[in-house]
Amino acid sequence: MRRRVFLLLMAIIVAIVFLASGFFIFTNRIKSESDAAPIKDAITEAATAGTIPTLETIGNPLAGMPEVNPVEKTNPFTDLYNNPFGD
Repeated sequence: MRRRVFLLLMAIIVAIVFLASGFFIFTNRIKSESDAAPIKDAITEAATAGTIPTLETIGNPLAGMPEVNPVEKTNPFTDLYNNPFGD
């Protein structure tokens, strides 16, 4: 009986130690990532200055597409092709 109680207490203590250490590691990692963000941006700016060309915006590639509502118009291509064998 004493052995069971001892093992249960040790398991609880080990679990508490793991949870506490995981909590502290996780909170410190979040702080270090937020502190490194400005440094990371500065390094990226310095490394890519003059090497990557600036891209012009293309705009909307679908700007010239016709407005087709499937409820109002079932086939938008009926006027384009005439069947020579049928009506």
